[in-house]
Amino acid sequence: MKTTARIFSLLTHPCLLPFYGSMIAVECSYIGELALIFKLFICGGFLFFAGVLPAIFRLLLRFFLRKKKDDGGFHQTELFFYATMLLFCCLFASRLNLPMWFQNYTTGAFVAAIITSIINYCGWRISIYMTSFGALWALTYFMRTALLSIPLGVLIVLILTTGATATARMLLDKNNLWQISAGLLCGFLCTLLLPILQLTLIAIFQ
Repeated sequence: MKTTARIFSLLTHPCLLPFYGSMIAVECSYIGELALIFKLFICGGFLFFAGVLPAIFRLLLRFFLRKKKDDGGFHQTELFFYATMLLFCCLFASRLNLPMWFQNYTTGAFVAAIITSIINYCGWRISIYMTSFGALWALTYFMRTALLSIPLGVLIVLILTTGATATARMLLDKNNLWQISAGLLCGFLCTLLLPILQLTLIAIFQ
């Protein structure tokens, strides 16, 4: 059972979820009408910044520090680097002038990852897996408010994957139910409320 949980955790790793989110955004919106090369460039950029670079950083960190005692700091360093790479995803989306709802998703995911890093540094290890899923659910909400049609199959897969990943993290004794729930709420609320906060600040300072 734990072997299956590890495999599932690998397939739904936070480094892969922004890439999955970019595929949903591209294929379920008018971005899908672009040429294939542009769609590959968009999704490939998210895979590179949020997936490939954090994976390389993790391998290098473990290689150079392998002889030192693991005091729990490795996880914090990797998480902070991952959050930094999400910032590059924000800049990437802004540079390509992608739809605002997509930019809100990338920015919200970055903010949620930073908050998760801070909370984990303070000693309560909430799930970055669920934080990433929460941001992904906020993306689907943004797309619905933009009157975009998300296939029912995508939503069903997302529901099942979210539940299965939460179960896998608890089976592996990585997080408990409260940490799972806190991570999901953190990712969803940070991503959802960020645009509202931005509009409020603009209204105040205009």
